Amino acid sequence: MNTILKSILIGIGTAIACIVFGGLFAGFFNGFSLEAATITGMLAFLCIVVVVCCGIIVAKIEKK
Repeated sequence: MNTILKSILIGIGTAIACIVFGGLFAGFFNGFSLEAATITGMLAFLCIVVVVCCGIIVAKIEKK
């Protein structure tokens, strides 16, 4: 598969996962409004994505 197409599909998959994770995460925070809980869930997902991507980058740098 073309690298650009693969990157686009990964990006779309990540965006969908963020929406799903944000919606599921909202159920854990009953004291928050729905909007605040969803945004908190999306920010938590963003933190996870940043950590995973940094780990991948560091692993590729260490290989070289």
